[in-house]
Amino acid sequence: MAGWGDALIPIARFTNGDWVNTWPAPEEATVAVPALADLPVAWLGGPAPRHWRLWQDGSSSIVEVSGARRGERDKHAGCLSPAVLELRSALRPPADDFWPVAVDTGEPIARPIPMESGDDGWAEIQAAVLQRFADAEAKTNGGSGNKSVDDKLAEAHLDLTQQSMTIEHVFRDPLSSSDSPVIFFAATKKAPDRDLGRRVSGWLRRDASGWTALTLSDDVITPESNPVSSPIAMIQHAGREFVLMSENAVESGGFAIFEITSSAVRRLVSAGNGGC
Repeated sequence: MAGWGDALIPIARFTNGDWVNTWPAPEEATVAVPALADLPVAWLGGPAPRHWRLWQDGSSSIVEVSGARRGERDKHAGCLSPAVLELRSALRPPADDFWPVAVDTGEPIARPIPMESGDDGWAEIQAAVLQRFADAEAKTNGGSGNKSVDDKLAEAHLDLTQQSMTIEHVFRDPLSSSDSPVIFFAATKKAPDRDLGRRVSGWLRRDASGWTALTLSDDVITPESNPVSSPIAMIQHAGREFVLMSENAVESGGFAIFEITSSAVRRLVSAGNGGC
């Protein structure tokens, strides 16, 4: 991943048929990072590649690594940040909201396709998301699934199930077939004028019987906890399909790689991007 001021954040590497993350976890800004030539071999399974193919805005270019450092340059900062590989040249600002992704192979990276109201099939997708939200509410008897949140809502005489559902985003997997498309969605219900609510998100695949859930997440929203995930890049490798996701919370962030199969989406590896 690109970030932290013209640098690369190593997320994972594919070895012996699996994704692994042996890059060190984020540390405080005062924790030094070895020079590029002195990085431990275990961090990347070998010497750090000097040249990477960076995918940004639907095209790619070769970028060169010139050093290694802590992501956060301010030594007085109180938050954690990862060790990063500094680039020799500045990156151009992205034209969209997708993080630039770098690989040290020639394999292409596909971007998820944003969908919105008015697109073909939107009404069907909206109905499927509404049903998944209703299913989640039924599992907790209409509550949020969190006693503290439910108590605050009760004190304010608010019923979260009566609030309108908002679809935050829908992305289509460009590697899925047209007769069996795969999408990622995130939808919320929030209490008026309060940082309290519920977010249901996940992956759906359409088959002959309709939209089937591959995996779903059901999270509460509070001032202290507001987990947000979205796909960044789709990868085909060794005959399998993977998706790189961003995972952010109120004061922390990170990334994860999942495998998409015909019947499930499963987490394989995670990496932190720092936090306070």
